[in-house]
Amino acid sequence: MLSSEMEDCRHVIQELTGAFGGNGIADMRREMEQMSIQIGLLQRAVSNAPVVAHDVGARLRIPEPKAYGGARDAKEVENFLFDMEQYFLAANVVDEARKANQVRLDTWDLLREAIRVQFFPENVEYNARRALRKLEHTGSMQDYVKSFSALMLDIRDMSEKDKLFTFRA
Repeated sequence: MLSSEMEDCRHVIQELTGAFGGNGIADMRREMEQMSIQIGLLQRAVSNAPVVAHDVGARLRIPEPKAYGGARDAKEVENFLFDMEQYFLAANVVDEARKANQVRLDTWDLLREAIRVQFFPENVEYNARRALRKLEHTGSMQDYVKSFSALMLDIRDMSEKDKLFTFRA
């Protein structure tokens, strides 16, 4: 009985060996190595893919920011720069540059600072500090907070402690 079972096993092994062309295990190993390489390539491709699907972005029309009028108004300059940065983010300009192995938009940083130097009024901070000294709570609290916050946008180097001390309710 044992010999007949061994004979059956031998027969099955020969069939399997014949099915894989004699070098079944070696062929399977080679095929597994190729599949492993393909899986690695696919994983790399997926990890480099952007989080947002390109098809969705290609169909969306991103509105262009409003043109800057050239006024020497700190709020208008800051609003223009903010709109431009939001446009760059929405249009994936930074991600496209990263995907193409380019450096970040250093030229935008330089342009932003040049715009600030050129169009910011020279005495914006001084005027804001003078207005802050004269600011009084005469109307509603909402109006006072709005005025205070607007002045704080023009004073860049004031610490949080100083802002809190200056805020008078």
